[in-house]
Amino acid sequence: MGNTKSLITLITTNKIDDTILSEIHNYNIEDLDKIDNNVLMLTCDNKLEIVALKLIETFGDKCKPEQINKNGENALIIACKNKLENVALKLIETFGYKCKPEQVGKYGNTALMLACYNNLENVAIKLIDTFGDKCKPEQVFNNGDTALIFACSRKFESVAIKLIDTFGDKCKPEQVNINGDTALNIACDNNLENVAIKLIDTFGNQCKPEQVNSDGNTVLILACVKGLENVAIKLIDTFCNKCNPEQVNKFGNTALMIACDRKFESVAIKLIDTFGNKCKPEEVDINGNTALMLACYNKSENVALKLIDTFCAKCKPNHVNNDGYIALYYAKENDMKLTINKLSDRYITIKTIKKPKNIKIINNIDNIIQNKIL
Repeated sequence: MGNTKSLITLITTNKIDDTILSEIHNYNIEDLDKIDNNVLMLTCDNKLEIVALKLIETFGDKCKPEQINKNGENALIIACKNKLENVALKLIETFGYKCKPEQVGKYGNTALMLACYNNLENVAIKLIDTFGDKCKPEQVFNNGDTALIFACSRKFESVAIKLIDTFGDKCKPEQVNINGDTALNIACDNNLENVAIKLIDTFGNQCKPEQVNSDGNTVLILACVKGLENVAIKLIDTFCNKCNPEQVNKFGNTALMIACDRKFESVAIKLIDTFGNKCKPEEVDINGNTALMLACYNKSENVALKLIDTFCAKCKPNHVNNDGYIALYYAKENDMKLTINKLSDRYITIKTIKKPKNIKIINNIDNIIQNKIL
């Protein structure tokens, strides 16, 4: 019989060939290395999938799937960490609870979290179906992430919904990670409309619609940025002021500005009707644009008229952006006759207009004002 040390050396130096593999049953696999890894754990750590499967098939319980090393890891955690999907599934099917799905590693990681993080969708679902609460959906990683957050960040819609349906509050929808994101933030940022709506319907205020991440984005802003019109409407209807319509992100954008920029007329009008001045129509982004400019630029006449009628001078009709244009210029470019007339009627005069820098492009501005388009 060979000795364990020689097998460990062969594993760590990746020198196991077909001959050794065919004779692996002659080796003793029960001793440990200096940090308490057994042979099965080492094969997983060195990503030797074929060897790991052979060990499980040959030695069964002698592989000691329950063994924990000095980093708090077992074979199942290491297999998930190293994206060994077939090994992880084999461990679950062969050893069941003996492979300790509840084990938490040194950095707060469980097998379920790592399966979600490493795109092992089949493993994550298998863990949930096989072990239920025992796989610790409530566990928080050292950066503040949970299995639910990982599932959303990896765009695993089926896993995220399964976590919500299976564990409810136990999957911690209120958890905020190191970047200031919740599962709801990330679901919106990754275009997971069904997950976002599921989180809102299932948890309500518990999923923290008011949360602002490190970029200054709220869930409402992210929903608008990513084109999730239904989610944006649902956030407004469900949470009202709690979704922070007044928030300005690091680019100087509000939800209203982004709705105007994305041509989400229904969202923009709902924001205006629901929140009024709270949605900050006077805000100017890093490009010098206002909500009114963006509405005119994108030919959203209904929104432009709504802004003018609701906020009057507060929507800054005379403001000049970084390119030297005012809202009227964009309205003229897009032949928005009603907007042109309303702007020139109410706010813009020859004396008060701030002329754009690029006079050649807009040298007919005085004529636009003096000869309104009827």
